[in-house]
Order: sequence, then C-alpha cells, then structure tokens
Amino acid sequence: MATWRRAVSLLLCIVLIEVHRSLELQVSTMSLVEAHLHSDVVLPCTFSHGSSTLRLDLLAVIWRWGGTVVASYGLKEDLSTPRARLSDVELRHGNASLLLSNITIADQGLYECSIIYPPDQSNGIVELKAMNPPKISIKSRLVTPNTTNTLQCTCSDFYPGTIKISWQRAEEVIKGPREELAEPTENRAFTATSYLLFTPSSKDANVTFSCVAHHVAMKQPERADFQLEFRRRPQIRITPSILTPDKEQTLTCDVDGFYPEGIAVSWVVKGEEISSSKVRRKADGNYRMAEHYVLTPGETDAGQVLSCKIWQEGFEYPLIQEFTVRLEDKSSFLPALIGAMSAVIILALASGIGYLIWKTVQKQKLIVSEIIVPTKIKAGKKVCLTCFIEGSDLKGVTVKWLVNDNLISDELHCDRQDDFNLSLLSNKDTQYRTEMRNIDSHGRKQVLSFLHFEVSLQEHKGAEFKCQVSQEGKITCIEKKTTIAHLTDSSDC
Repeated sequence: MATWRRAVSLLLCIVLIEVHRSLELQVSTMSLVEAHLHSDVVLPCTFSHGSSTLRLDLLAVIWRWGGTVVASYGLKEDLSTPRARLSDVELRHGNASLLLSNITIADQGLYECSIIYPPDQSNGIVELKAMNPPKISIKSRLVTPNTTNTLQCTCSDFYPGTIKISWQRAEEVIKGPREELAEPTENRAFTATSYLLFTPSSKDANVTFSCVAHHVAMKQPERADFQLEFRRRPQIRITPSILTPDKEQTLTCDVDGFYPEGIAVSWVVKGEEISSSKVRRKADGNYRMAEHYVLTPGETDAGQVLSCKIWQEGFEYPLIQEFTVRLEDKSSFLPALIGAMSAVIILALASGIGYLIWKTVQKQKLIVSEIIVPTKIKAGKKVCLTCFIEGSDLKGVTVKWLVNDNLISDELHCDRQDDFNLSLLSNKDTQYRTEMRNIDSHGRKQVLSFLHFEVSLQEHKGAEFKCQVSQEGKITCIEKKTTIAHLTDSSDC
C-alpha cells in the first residue's frame, strides 16, 4: 500500500512539472545574422507562453547592445532609437524582432533580447555581422603594343577586409585568385588593388579582359569586363616638298591617325623647338593635328635641314621627320610654266574641254565648309555647330539642319545681299535654335549658319548631324555631316 502511494505521488509531481514547463516563457533567437552595409536588417526574437491569452499590459521587451538599451516596450517609457524599432502589432503574435535600418560597420556586435512576462523572464542573444561587396574599377586600359604594360584593377568599399582578385582573358584565367593587401578607408571599409603586367599584341585587340573579385559578401565572384585601348603612332607628312625662294610661305607638318590625344608636335629649327598646335578628333576616333612654320627661304637656306618632332604619351622615344629645304629654279621655272599653260589652253580649246571646265567652275561657285565642332563637348552644356557657305551670289540660299536624318530646324533663307542676322527657334524640335549671318569678305559673300542646343549624353553621343545647303534654281544640294563622338559627362574632369 505504501509503495502504491509513493508511485502515485511521484506521478503527480511529474505531471505538475510538465504543466509548469508548458506555462514557462520560451524565447527563440538566431545566433548569427549577416547583412550588407546600408541595408535594413531584422534581428529575430520570438517568444511563447503557455497561457491562453497574452496580455500586453504585463509584457516587457528590452533590446540591449553592448550594455546600452537600443529599444524597449512595456516599461514606464518605451524607448526607440532612430534606426531601431519594435512592432506593436507583431508583439501581439509573440514576435519581438528588432528592425535596424541603414546598418553601418559600427552596428556590429552582440544584441540581447530580454522578454519579461511575470513571473517569468528569458533572454536570447543575436550576433550581427556587417559585410559589403566590392566596387570594381579598371584604372588603366590604355596600352602600348609590344611593350610591357601594367593593368590596374581596384576593389573599393568592401567589408570585411579579406579579398582575392584574379585576371582573365577571353574567360581563361591568366592570373589565379590571389589575396591582396586590403587597406582601411575613412569609413572603416577597405580597398585593394591588383596589378597585371603583360605585353599586348595585335591579337589582343577586341578581346575581352576581366578582373574578378572573390569576397564573402558575394555568393558568386563579381567581375569587371573591358577591352584594351591601343596607343597608335601617327603618320607624318610635310608639305610642300619644294619652296619658292624669297617668298613667304608655310611649311605644314601633318600628323594623322594617332591615339589618344596626349601628343606634342613642334618644329625644330636650328636647334630651337617651336610649340605645338591644337588637336582635333576624327570621325574614326583617332586624332589629327597640323603644326605650321612660316619662313622666307633664301638661296643660302638651300640644303638646310628642319625637323618635325612628335612626343607621344606612352612611348619612350619621339618620332622625328626631317625636311631638307629645296628651292625652285627661277631661271627655268617661268618658261616651263608658260609653255605648259599654253599647251593646256590650246588642247582644251581644240577639244572643247574649255567649255566643260567653265561649266564645272560655274557649278562650284557655291562652297560649303565642313561642319565645325568644338574640341571639348560636355553633357548638359550648350554647344554651337557652324557651317560656312561662300559664293559670288548667295541669293536664294536655303540651309537646313538634321540629326540622324530627322529635320530639326526650319529652313532659313538668304533672300537679300546686304548684311543680316536671322535667329529662329525650331518648330520641329524646340531644344534647337538656328541662326544665320551674312557677311562680305573681299568681294565674295559668306553666310554663317549656326545650330545652338544643349548637349544630352543619351541623345547626342554618336549622333550624326547634317547641314544641307541648296540654292534656288540649282538642282544640286550640298550636304556636310559630322558626329559628336568624343562626348563626356559634365561631371568628368
């Protein structure tokens, strides 16, 4: 009998313990939470209690970080810091998770979630770790062919400070992943740079190279693809080849087809260098410039050697094109010229070519220049394109402007010969304004047609502009065109 009573008592104790456990406060958290910098993150903390109804008037929630209360509920004064928040609605369902917004590196650490529901109290710990993927940039893609070059890949603003960087050519690894030295920045993030030394050849043109970053903040490696830009040596041509003695004339050193524009051209005369002129970009993306030297050669200058010297960025030695002064022979030049001219005139008259030459000249009375484009054009800035029209009679001349074959200006007419200045806001597209000016230059009339507009990186980079000139009574329409290839953002240096 006594044994039976002891067994019943033990069973009753077990039941009471289990009932008490079912009424105990239970708190559940996640041991580790990882989040990207400047993102919003939720630190999970849920709780449960055996009572059928949860009374919020009895509940208290306290979140602490490093001993400092960052958010609380149910105390005399609820606390909520600007970037930490609890949800009253979620608390009704046993969810006391903490929302942290715009996290920083300084927010890392252990967070304690304390739940008080009289007579019970329970805690949970959550560790927050911040991370940030790198931003990859290629600092040097301009190379000199057949010379050892250094490519530079910089990974910035990443956290934590361990990173591996590799290089690929056409998706084939040419330098395996290597841990690079990471240096801290002012915002406590890190930056690291990897260098690739190699000798490019013509086979590397239009080939995709890649800098690949391996970092814990990314599920997959991040890559920056790019193609090499090759420095190009120019072609040099000096004109004229023969000079007229005792007459002022200009020697021109034409430097064509080089890239990029970092170049200096000068004439070397008796050991003295004369400074260089401005560079202009061609439609094919290369550059061209001409350096001039004015001289009046005498008989004693014959045989003198002048030099056109080109220093180009990325090349160790300059290009030098020599020019030897050669003078025309005055004694034989005039009779030969007269004889040649006489023969041509006689032949032209005999065969009727004279009439054709006269007719061709008549057609070419209207001369239209190439479109003049400013050297530096930036997005968001106003720009003016200019087209010159010259002739002996410009009455009835009409000018139209087009971009990508779309008419963007109304026709401007030159209907009189005296000076005038017309300005017209286009009805086709109000972002463009055209202007026409008439001037007299040494007996020949000139019309200057201007197109004014504000440059848009999206609309105008690579766009083709056309200036169409026609004259009443003539069938031929003269068209000049250009593109704005070298266009930069207004924020670029």
